[in-house]
This record gives sequence, C-alpha cells and structure tokens, in this order.
Amino acid sequence: MAVYVVGDIQGCYKPLRRLLAKADFNPKKDQLWACGDLIGRGTQPLKTLDYLISLGHSFQTVLGNHDLHFLAVTAGVRPAKKVITLTSFWIAPISANMCSGCDSSLWRSNRLKALY
Repeated sequence: MAVYVVGDIQGCYKPLRRLLAKADFNPKKDQLWACGDLIGRGTQPLKTLDYLISLGHSFQTVLGNHDLHFLAVTAGVRPAKKVITLTSFWIAPISANMCSGCDSSLWRSNRLKALY
C-alpha cells in the first residue's frame, strides 16, 4: 500500500488524473491524502469532487481556504466574491445535495478536517 499526498488540487481534474496515473495510484490498495483547496481556480470543480468522493475511504483530506469559502457562501454566511470560478457548482443539479447543510458524505465525514 502506498500513500500519496497532493496539495492544491484547485478543481483541476485532468491534471490530477494524469498525476495519479503517472504514480500508478490504485484506490483498491493505495491512499490519497489532499492538503486542502480541492476546488478553486480550476475549470472542473464538480468533476474533481465527484471523482474524489468516488474514491471512498481511500481518500482523506483537510479543507483549504477555497473549500471553506465555498461552504460559507453556500450556507449564506459569507458573500460570494465578484469573480468566482465555481460556476459549475451553481448550475449543477447535484450542487444542493453536495452542499446544502453539508449533506454529502464527503463534506460531513470525519475524512474532512478543517484547519484554521
């Protein structure tokens, strides 16, 4: 079993998948740990989160400032910034299930740790 650690995925789905393929990552036997900012500047935040969620218990993470900002905006605790690159979340049907009240198994699981 190997443990891979990545940081600042930023919603960059394709580069993440290329990196994991190059490392020969196998979710059946390996672990992937992410050091925050799962979403952010990349163009595929929803696809990225869908993939990470699909990894189940082979995936562990801490939340970064982009992730916490998104949750705060979704919860109505904080206003959205003028330029936000999470457009696919706002129009995606899964958005409400993924964010509202932290219903998603990933967002509410003990696999996510918020660091301040």
